[in-house]
Parts: sequence; structure tokens; C-alpha cells
Amino acid sequence: MSEHYRARGLELNDARLRMATLPWDGLGDGDGTDGGRCSTLTTEGLWVPLLAVSPDVNDDLGGVWVLPGIPSLFRRMVEAHRTLLPRGAVAATEVVYSNKGEGEIAARLAAVAEAHPTVRIGSYPNVGYRIASGGGGGDGCVDDGPATAESHRVKVELGSRDVEALAAAAAQVRDVMLGISGGADEGALRQPPPSSVA
Repeated sequence: MSEHYRARGLELNDARLRMATLPWDGLGDGDGTDGGRCSTLTTEGLWVPLLAVSPDVNDDLGGVWVLPGIPSLFRRMVEAHRTLLPRGAVAATEVVYSNKGEGEIAARLAAVAEAHPTVRIGSYPNVGYRIASGGGGGDGCVDDGPATAESHRVKVELGSRDVEALAAAAAQVRDVMLGISGGADEGALRQPPPSSVA
């Protein structure tokens, strides 16, 4: 850290030194016998370390990883230490767009969520949706044409680490949307294919 700030011509003051405060081995009284352990990993070209904190002093690398909030530093550190980072189950998402108002679908989405407890379901209204003077959508919103990523009243996002439960919940959400519209809005329910994130 000293080298980093010296090269930039900046003073290494108390506020900057605070960023160098790290947990010590032991995480208890500091002797390494009664608590966990903190390992620091360096990334070539970066001044900030990656911390791996373990609740067990015998573990090589822990279950808590402390990374910087600056996206460019975060990305470089994850790339540099990718093989060391633990990998869990893959999380998948599906998105359904609707031209129905959030109030029209909320109770039915809640029922889907209750039936699929391993699936996270969120609904997000599009505040920029076109407003009509005479209505047509029940609450003043235009309700014509298919819902798409560019033109929709509500985006329903489903996510889960259980891909079978996710597929079942997404199918049920589509059925809910068709039930509300009487089947007339089938084209409005087209969505992009599921995406996965590690």
C-alpha cells in the first residue's frame, strides 16, 4: 500500500491506512489457538488484498471472502483467484413480461411462490409504460400488443438453484398470465430463454 500511494504521489494518511486493517489469525485473542484464521492473497498489479476468513484455524482458506467494492478491482481479483474460490450450485433465472398491472397479478404470483418455496419470485413494474387518457388497461395504462423487454407493464423474474422447480414455477406463472387474460395475451408472454449465473 505504501508503494502504491508513493507511486501516485499521495500521502498515506490515517484514513487510507484504515483500509489496511485486517483480522488477525485467531480472530480471538490473536494467538491463533482459539478462533479462525485470515489469509491474505495478493493479485499482481493490485495493492488491495483478497481476504479469506475461516472460522477454523485448521482450514487453509475460509468460507468468507472479502473483496473490494470497486467493480474493476473485484473482477481482476476474482479472475486471478478463480480456482481457489468455492463454487456452489448454479443459480438460474427466467423472466416473464406482462401487460397486466401488478395489482392484477400479485395474489396469483403469491400463490405460485407459496407452491414453490425454493423459487424466488419478484415483480417489477415498468414506471415508463405508456399512459392512456381513457384507459383500456384498467388503471389508465395502454394494454395493447405483446409484452416485451422494451414494452411491458410488469417484469416477473424467477430465480432458483433448483432448475426443475424453476421451470415448474415459470410455467405456472405463464398459466396465471393466460388465465387473467383469457388466453388472448399468449404472445405477450414470450420471454428470453433462461439465463444462468454461477
